[in-house]
Amino acid sequence: MTHAATVADRAAAELLRFVAPGVLHGLGNSLFAIRGHAQLLRGTESEVGRSRGAILNASEKALKGLDVLRYLAAESEDLATSQAWILLHRLCDFLRIPLLERGVTLVFGRNSSETPMRVEGTALCQCVVELLRQLAERLPSSFQGEALVDLAARRRGAVAVAVAVRSGPAQLPFPVDLAGALSAAARLLEHHGVLVETMSEEQQVRLLVPAATIKREPQQTPHVGSLAAESQG
Repeated sequence: MTHAATVADRAAAELLRFVAPGVLHGLGNSLFAIRGHAQLLRGTESEVGRSRGAILNASEKALKGLDVLRYLAAESEDLATSQAWILLHRLCDFLRIPLLERGVTLVFGRNSSETPMRVEGTALCQCVVELLRQLAERLPSSFQGEALVDLAARRRGAVAVAVAVRSGPAQLPFPVDLAGALSAAARLLEHHGVLVETMSEEQQVRLLVPAATIKREPQQTPHVGSLAAESQG
């Protein structure tokens, strides 16, 4: 096993451990709703229709949770299946609980939600979670504040993800150790080819995650002989 593979495997284990409470909470609620509504399918047509819709919605949430786990575990080979905003939105849904346990309220932005930017899914999920995990571990136990995650303007052919942590209004401003968090996450960022831009005045960092392109099957060039036959026909 190469050094790079070892780093990736260890990072995947740590990231899964960090995000697991939120994922399990979401999956548990979804499965509870599925079981509860499945028992109500006997009744009038309108009652069955409402229950069916609830079951489909709950199932979709469970599938999104599994999707996030696959990306974090680097099990998905199709890394361009989701738009960056959609994938980031799903990830943030499951990060709220582990961050809230550390006194941090996650705020997910709405920038570029209509821009169909595609991204390397494993790189985005692993690097965003690792940075937030490192930041959270450096906050005091009494910390109360917000973590802001959003897409930023596309830079250098990459999808930019903005991450910032700030103290709440009822607390004295607490200097966030961005440098320490980035240093601890450096190996994983380098492994995925993610560049970093730091905005010191805003205590914000931007991760430049490699954009993904949709793979297209190469078009086959017709044989010269077949072209000649078609022209004669």
